[in-house]
Amino acid sequence: FRNAVANMSDPIVWSAFTFQASFWLSLCVAPLCFSHYHRLDSTKGEKAYWAATFSGVLHAILIVALCVLALYDSPELMSSSNFFQASELSQLCCKVFIGYILQDFCLSLYYWSTWPGWEANLIHHVMVLIVWWQLTQGGYAQGPATISMLCESSTPFVAMRWYLDKAGMKTGKVYLANGMLMMISFFIFRVCLYTYMAVLIYRTQEGFFTIPMLNRCLFLVGYLGGAGLQYFWFAKILRGAYKALTSSTPKSHAAERPPAAARESHTGKALLATEPTATSKEGDATSGEKDVK
Repeated sequence: FRNAVANMSDPIVWSAFTFQASFWLSLCVAPLCFSHYHRLDSTKGEKAYWAATFSGVLHAILIVALCVLALYDSPELMSSSNFFQASELSQLCCKVFIGYILQDFCLSLYYWSTWPGWEANLIHHVMVLIVWWQLTQGGYAQGPATISMLCESSTPFVAMRWYLDKAGMKTGKVYLANGMLMMISFFIFRVCLYTYMAVLIYRTQEGFFTIPMLNRCLFLVGYLGGAGLQYFWFAKILRGAYKALTSSTPKSHAAERPPAAARESHTGKALLATEPTATSKEGDATSGEKDVK
């Protein structure tokens, strides 16, 4: 019984519970607050996606705040050559992140192909759960992990893009401005910071080679896969921004959304990128519909 109580108090458990609760709360509150919510297509899972996106934004705000606190409390995480450099706050960040991804993974399994980009999203979530679990249990690579979770800073803009689209505001200046902010935040947090993580990993290579071969392979596959996704998504965003700024028609998009990264973060994520989280799961750029640091 004591072990069961201890497990229930684990940050992973209450994180998963909290974000799952926010999903159901959004389903109940959204119809009362937004008139266009009733126009969402339930057969395409849009109402559930609305709620999942809300959970993703909530997670993005919380995890970014926790990561900033962790880096402020232990700034050496940004530059240390110690592969096992860690702090209580950095561990907490990782566990909160795992909890969110776990509950979002369950939602993705339930809605399956109803949500666009479901294949990439499921693969992403599985990789995040595997890699983040080993980082948390092993207590290593906390610096790169913490920095990667800052990628969730772009998630609110990705989520707002979808919300504005469904609210019928796709041709307004707010939509365009949000698209530009999405592009800028994505470049800073998902391209620049993610690239900087390679420098951190190189500095800590001595400790890196002390962990088991399987862990090393998973770590590298996760990081390289995440980096490739960030560059791929950003290229799509740049193309969308170019169309928005050069097209004379009102149908131009402010920025193309990277697939399966919004809530993912949040994130955006493979190893260290956060389903792009709202919730982080960023949908197809041309459809405007639906995701790791």
